[in-house]
Amino acid sequence: MTAPAAGPPEAAGPGPAFVPHPTSTREILALATPALLSGVVQMGYHWVNQAWVGRLPAGTTATAALSVAVFLTWALHAVGSLFVVGSSAVVGRYVGALRDDAAAYVGSQGVRWALALGFVAGGIGTVVAPLVYGGAGVSAEAVAAGTRYTQIVWAGAFAVFGQVTCDAIWRAHGNTRVPLFTSALGLVLNAVLDPFLLYGGDLQPEGFRVPGLGLGLAGAATATVVASAVAFAVSATLLARRGHLRAARPADERLRLDPRTPLARGPLPALDLAVAGRLLRVGLPPAINGLFFVFVYLKLSHIVTDVGGDAAQAGLGVGLRGEQVAFLVTSGFAVAATSLVARRMGAGRADDAARVAWRATAIASAGCLVWSLFTFLAPDALATLFLADGPDNALARAHAIAYWQIVAFCLVPQAWEGVLEGAFSGAGMTVPPMVVTMSLVAARVPLAWWLAVEQGRGLYAIWFVIAATAALRGILIAVWFSRNTWKRRTV
Repeated sequence: MTAPAAGPPEAAGPGPAFVPHPTSTREILALATPALLSGVVQMGYHWVNQAWVGRLPAGTTATAALSVAVFLTWALHAVGSLFVVGSSAVVGRYVGALRDDAAAYVGSQGVRWALALGFVAGGIGTVVAPLVYGGAGVSAEAVAAGTRYTQIVWAGAFAVFGQVTCDAIWRAHGNTRVPLFTSALGLVLNAVLDPFLLYGGDLQPEGFRVPGLGLGLAGAATATVVASAVAFAVSATLLARRGHLRAARPADERLRLDPRTPLARGPLPALDLAVAGRLLRVGLPPAINGLFFVFVYLKLSHIVTDVGGDAAQAGLGVGLRGEQVAFLVTSGFAVAATSLVARRMGAGRADDAARVAWRATAIASAGCLVWSLFTFLAPDALATLFLADGPDNALARAHAIAYWQIVAFCLVPQAWEGVLEGAFSGAGMTVPPMVVTMSLVAARVPLAWWLAVEQGRGLYAIWFVIAATAALRGILIAVWFSRNTWKRRTV
């Protein structure tokens, strides 16, 4: 779906100019399907890396290192959401109000602020990575390899932040096809670079030889950063050519959505503090939520390693890879919910926004149900994708299989959480998901310790805690969304 044509300059108020189509499954799928496929591509980055890494010599140790790196990658994206979520919601409001000039200016500022944040985050990440790995409880070999991987990924934070912010702007305009194209381009580049940078010399996958630099995990990180940088450059160029990024600031009456809209630009060259404040107002709660989630998972992963060593940590990491399929289904429909809710709110159609959010949730739930059945009934086939057969990986495979079979029971209510969190974001109201998620995620650490260690229930009790708290999050967020307080939110 493309953005509607710009209205005349004198149409300053949001008014009823944009009349969305009636809520329909076809409309939701038109946005969600390309976004879902884009998520498949993003998942491909991780699966390609995991598939190659799992075939390194000492694959369990390398996979344990990559498992901890997954949490730090989550932290990176949580920091990036400071401007990503806000860009989607605020740009979407302007698109719904037929103010393409204001949408383009806010989008341009979103990208600039994301790049600035990326350079700062890159410096911080290179310092913090050794400290995090030192407290993760994995072996010294896993610490050394994982630290280097994380430092490289965080050094390329500017590319990651730029790419996901551009994706958010495209989706605010109702276009999910271009993010799919640029993500696919990045995946192809990543897949080509991975074996060349990972292998070489004494580092070779079992069964065949690959000519390359032999950088190990550091090679996988380098491939990911290069691929993200290329995808970002292409996406930003296409946005500018389409007129969705403009440096010129429009008149105040075009930027003012209501009397409370802040307009003071501030003294920073090329950066608008008023726009940053509006983006942060929406993006800060999800960022805090995401960082807290990572903090808890790092604590949880330490308990996992205490209970079962590197094999348990590898099982958790591989388990999360498999669960990622349900997450991307949810994310695709969350993108649709965010875009459609934001534009309907901009057009003053809150009741229609509610209908589209609930319908997107229902469709995503059906998709996640299919994947939950697969992970419960055929986990062995999934395990083969990530870890090579053999005695060295047998225990890690068993832990991953148990994880999938237990977590299968929470994937449907987890879809409620994800899609409705996207709907909350589209409305510019991101505190409720933060409150629910932080409360229940925080409970995981004491519950996991009590059941797995003090009660002696072992590793799989931790898997049960993860599944139970995820299901409860989805139920509570659905109840909160049904209260409709988000309909009165302004941005």
